[in-house]
Parts: sequence; structure tokens; C-alpha cells
Amino acid sequence: GNYVVNIVDEHSEPVYALIMLDSNTTRKYDDGVDYDYIYDDQIAWYKWAVEGQPDVPSMLFFHIPLPEFNDAITQWRAGELDGFGEINEAVCDAPVNTGLFDTAKELGSTTHIFVGHDHVNCLSVEYEGIWLTYGLKTGPTSYYNKDLQGATLITIKDGTNEVIVEYLYQ
Repeated sequence: GNYVVNIVDEHSEPVYALIMLDSNTTRKYDDGVDYDYIYDDQIAWYKWAVEGQPDVPSMLFFHIPLPEFNDAITQWRAGELDGFGEINEAVCDAPVNTGLFDTAKELGSTTHIFVGHDHVNCLSVEYEGIWLTYGLKTGPTSYYNKDLQGATLITIKDGTNEVIVEYLYQ
């Protein structure tokens, strides 16, 4: 589902919005079945959620990476972007770009986008003002690399809203 979890301060005022989106699974395209995408009505809902809390920074969480991860990785490998981690497989994104990343840039609220899906990728890279981050794979189900398992720790610094992302390897 799509929902928001607000992180609040000691006065119950929101300091960060964690926005969860359902990136769906697969869909039938003209040339076969491939990964699905985040729909236009979900992007409209995301925009509504962000605009409903002006001046509250946000992070987005969903499963399937956006097409922009490809460009970010290419630029990171070329040494053009700041980041940390590693890439061990191709980005398995949807073949359709519905503009969620561009909407996030336009709104100016979202500082980080977290995804999973590609189990042996664990990279966090700043791309066009937004950090794109693969969460570290947890658990032994599906395919995995035993050296790339653990957790992704997200810390929001008190009073500054600075976000620190760390990989904690098992």
C-alpha cells in the first residue's frame, strides 16, 4: 500500500515524513511480461502527501528501483557522483518511466529514495540532489551474497534533520 509514517519531535511536530509506495510486481507489455512501475495516481497521491505537510522533508521507500538508478550508477562509476557501496548486478527497473523522480525533484521535499529488488547491490549515491539508496539485503531467502547481508541504518540527526545512511553487515 501507499502510506506515510511521520517522525515527530518531543512536541509531536513532524520532522520527517517516511512515504511508502507500492512499486507493484509485474505487468504484461506488448512484448511480454516485465517489472511494473509506480502509477500516475500514486504519483498524484505522493504529491498530495508532500504538499499536505509543507516544509517537512521526506524519504521515499519502495521495492523496484527507478530508471534513474541506471544513470546514477553510470555517473558514480565514472567518479562523477558521491556515494558508497557496490553494484554487482544490473538495475532491474521497469521499462516505463512515469516521472516519479522528476516529481520528487520538483516538489523539493524528498531527500532520499530507498529501494531493494536487486539483492546484491548496496549503493547509496547522491543524484541530482536526491540520495538513491539500495537497502542492504536481509535474510537467506531468494538469491543473495552472504557478504552483502545485514541492515541499512538510517539516522536522522536531532535538531538538524541531517540523514546518515550506513550499511551494517551481518
